[in-house]
Amino acid sequence: MSKFKIDFIWLGAPKSGTTTIAKWLEEHPQISLYPHKEINYFSNHTRVPMPSKDKYALGGIEWYKKLFENTVDFSKTVWEFSVYYIYSELAADRIKEYFPDVKLIIAIREPISRCYSMYNMDKNLYQDMDLSFEEAIAKHPEYIESCKYSKYLKMYLDRFPKKNIKIILLDDLKNNSELTASELFKFLWVDNVDNIDSLWKTINPAQVTKSRCLKKITWFFIKTARKLDNSFLWFIPKIWRKIWLVFILRKVDRKNKKDKGIIPSMKKETRQMLAKEFEEDILACEKILNRDLSAWKL
Repeated sequence: MSKFKIDFIWLGAPKSGTTTIAKWLEEHPQISLYPHKEINYFSNHTRVPMPSKDKYALGGIEWYKKLFENTVDFSKTVWEFSVYYIYSELAADRIKEYFPDVKLIIAIREPISRCYSMYNMDKNLYQDMDLSFEEAIAKHPEYIESCKYSKYLKMYLDRFPKKNIKIILLDDLKNNSELTASELFKFLWVDNVDNIDSLWKTINPAQVTKSRCLKKITWFFIKTARKLDNSFLWFIPKIWRKIWLVFILRKVDRKNKKDKGIIPSMKKETRQMLAKEFEEDILACEKILNRDLSAWKL
């Protein structure tokens, strides 16, 4: 497929405003996204407690290319969105091998709040996640390690030109979404547009579930549809969508969520412990970004 190309790849990190910014890009008329996010093709790293199979072994780069055939407009800027690539050295090496000139986007967030947000997301998604935050970070140290960004930033900066990597802070997204969007579009060499509705919306805020049983059922079907999309049984989710089953399940899932305001606050002593834990990495990030991150240390 000679026309195949990938102009930029979203690397992560999750719970750092990624869904909000992805919505901006989806609405941009000059950008074309593979219809399903989280391909996670170049790496088998997904959620902290839930590693997945290595899709790369399914058929090499040709299998990956076929995913985009007849699904994206190659006359536009083409991108892939997989927010766990940031953690994988394997993904970094594979992307470098096949797309050495690709542009990369990374979003990061103050580490303590992101660590807690990741925990609450997983507690919301997984039936067996009945641990307190303190128990979870003790049992799954990946929660803390995944928020120490400097080693992951260096991993990609060592492989790709700095001019090809755009690092976005959630702080900037919150303080000035229009400027953040403008700078992002400039980085991607697409026109700046001011008619993107999602610039003034918070997408995918933290929430918790009313009925975890209902959550389990709806997500079983939604995740099954995603898996089948990339298999020889691709026609099954297509039929589901024709009869609106997947769309109905997503609507049920949204109705099954409570407001973000009921998420309990983190314990003071836990926050103090994490502040010390992240102190060294924040200093390293300041050097990489050449930016004052004092607000992250409070």
